[in-house]
Amino acid sequence: MRLVKCLFGLSLLAVGSSLFYSCSLIELFNKNNSSNTNKSSVLEIEKKSGFVYTDGSKFFDYDGNEFKIKGMNFSNNVYASDNFKYSWAKDHNEESYKELSELGFNTIRYYLNYRMFESDDNPGVYSEEAFGYMDQEIECAKKYGMRILFNMHYPQGGYQSSGSGHALWQGENAASNQERLTNLWGEFARRYVNETGVLGYGLVNEPYLLGSDYDSAMAGWTSLSQKIRDKIRSYDNHHIIFVERAYQIKNPATNIQISYTATQGYPSISDYNYAYEIHFYEPGVFTNQGIPWSSHKNDSYTWPNEEDVIAVYNRKSMADDVAISKKYSGSLSTGTEWQELQTPELMLSQEKDSVANFRLKCSYLGSETAEGVLYLDYLEMIEKNNGVERVVYKADFTESTEGFDKTGCSILQKSTEELAALGIEDCDGALEIKGTTGYAHIINQINQVPVKDLRRYSLKIRFIVNVAENAENTNLTLELIPCTAVVRYHDKDFLVANLKPYAEYAESNGVPLYVGEFGLYKFAFFEIDHEAEELTAADKGAGQYIRDLISVFDQYDLSYSYHCYHEDGFGLYCDAWKSVPSESPAKERRIDELYQAFVDSVK
Repeated sequence: MRLVKCLFGLSLLAVGSSLFYSCSLIELFNKNNSSNTNKSSVLEIEKKSGFVYTDGSKFFDYDGNEFKIKGMNFSNNVYASDNFKYSWAKDHNEESYKELSELGFNTIRYYLNYRMFESDDNPGVYSEEAFGYMDQEIECAKKYGMRILFNMHYPQGGYQSSGSGHALWQGENAASNQERLTNLWGEFARRYVNETGVLGYGLVNEPYLLGSDYDSAMAGWTSLSQKIRDKIRSYDNHHIIFVERAYQIKNPATNIQISYTATQGYPSISDYNYAYEIHFYEPGVFTNQGIPWSSHKNDSYTWPNEEDVIAVYNRKSMADDVAISKKYSGSLSTGTEWQELQTPELMLSQEKDSVANFRLKCSYLGSETAEGVLYLDYLEMIEKNNGVERVVYKADFTESTEGFDKTGCSILQKSTEELAALGIEDCDGALEIKGTTGYAHIINQINQVPVKDLRRYSLKIRFIVNVAENAENTNLTLELIPCTAVVRYHDKDFLVANLKPYAEYAESNGVPLYVGEFGLYKFAFFEIDHEAEELTAADKGAGQYIRDLISVFDQYDLSYSYHCYHEDGFGLYCDAWKSVPSESPAKERRIDELYQAFVDSVK
């Protein structure tokens, strides 16, 4: 029995689970962790010990009842601050736990930054003060019938989601960063092995993997996951381990994103008590609208919507489709001046909507003795309806290759700085295409765009091309290709279609699936105005989106957590940590439409 002091001054009496269960579990499972008999025996112990556990594709509580994680995420300003005292003090307080519990939430997904617990100058020496705050947070969660799921949001090696955490995977410090991360999780397991107020451990948030191909990248994530798992289980066999599907995979040598399906990206670990985790922000044009650093900075969308759609694409072979194209007939000489090429307009006359793909032929830019190159600033698809034009798709290549695939050439995203070094200006990023000594093209296999009946469409590119002097049969042709497709609009059926493959994969593998993040940026609820201090409410259907998505989670029996409780962008309280949500000014910044959606859906 121990006396603990709650974070906000309240003393609570807590009784830890018997150490017998911990020792029995570790001894029992480690004798033969592949034994089904052992697993059954371990689960029998868990049922008596007060912990939530997994069995097959479900979570269960200590009474053997099915348990569904209904979570809210505490972000703790973890991205920017080394000062955990300030972050925690401004992010939430005891009233936050009380409020969320009354809404029906039972779990807090709790974001961690490794720098809260150790410094880079003195790794492996852990802050007792930081862990003391963790103890207090756990007790406050337990007071209101909730549990905490620790999530390593900012691991050693760097923040993963932004693509700046490469040092966790490659480089001279990768091995030590992985060892430090593994040991830090071991310290959590050692301290909280008997703590029923902890639900489990989320190993790495949104792992951004590096590798020359899919298999090599996934081998690295699987290896690290297993190492962390083994360290945790050396102390603790009670708590669930949450292993997240790869967030992105990139070949660092070419800077090209590696694509993979909904049934890929999961590290395969040997354990009896773990769950898969995914994040779901679909459709991005709606959930991310107005984000200052995104391509949707000034784009406003509504839900549900039959206009702004990226269709689900089930196509026949390219030979079955008839393309409308424009071959470039201007000067293809060496230079650094931007040129434009636009196709004629295409109008479909049919009884149902279809989908269009786009291809850029760029053959014979070079020769066997000299290399040609093309820089593509952007590609956009323009729709004309009753004389009104709008851009329905744009790839601007500022950060990635935008889902384009290649044949007969190499492609590489180039930054503004890299282009400037080549004498190319007035561009925020471009796709470099070269190595085309024969037939070559690039095609987008991901972002096919719907084309609607009786509307006109065209493609437009902005480019610089340098053709080798001795190149022959050079062909630069832009093609718009209407294709066979199944068009799904942005509505509840779209959510079902996108979540179904993940749910079925987890079910078939006998592992629970947890949606660790879903959410809406604030401008899904408000008019987009990046300068205004006061937000103006807008009827975009954001509350209905939340109700629809949670109902789909319920349909597939998926656990979930909302991102997030308090921050300027995605928060239920959209305030930049000026005060805790129970006090001004943050409490006036609660998004009531979102709050009501939770009232309607969570309980």
